[in-house]
Amino acid sequence: MRQLSAIFISISLLLLGACESVGTKKEYKLDAEFKSYFLFNDGSTWKYTLASDSSVVENVKCEAMKSGQMYWEDMIQDFFTYNLKSDRDSLMIVRTVATTNEVARWALLRQDTIYKQIAELFYTSSKLTGVTGNKDSVHYHGSISVRDVVYNDVVELISNRKMYVSRLYFAKNIGIIRKDLTDGRVFLLSEYNLN
Repeated sequence: MRQLSAIFISISLLLLGACESVGTKKEYKLDAEFKSYFLFNDGSTWKYTLASDSSVVENVKCEAMKSGQMYWEDMIQDFFTYNLKSDRDSLMIVRTVATTNEVARWALLRQDTIYKQIAELFYTSSKLTGVTGNKDSVHYHGSISVRDVVYNDVVELISNRKMYVSRLYFAKNIGIIRKDLTDGRVFLLSEYNLN
């Protein structure tokens, strides 16, 4: 009987401990300011034209959007990911996650022979920053004109590693408005439709 009591007490403590650990998981959320630059729904489209020749057009569509929470041992992290499918270029993937060290991490991967990360940002204390180890930098612009359209609240990412892109410009609630590629081509947003 004592063995049964000891087993029962042990199981009860394990169950209570398990319940307690579920309730004490740390939750990391993606805030609205961060999402306003990077979160888009399936079917959203962007049309870009080459700055030096407006007859060269690229159409990009958001596909396979997934969002939710990832569960790890002691934490729950918000995330979203989607594909940027181009009619002119390789497939790109956007990945974001709320992390323990930074409020959020954003990465852009491009399909080559394999997927390679070509750009990355951190979001800390309501501010986007470049990745220190990569020596990337970020500049905020109140407004920027692209193809005679003025976009407000623009973030410029200057990539030091220069893997396909040298600069990307993001406008709040619109997405990428300008892409400066390492080969010297510059693509400018000419139209967009957000779903």
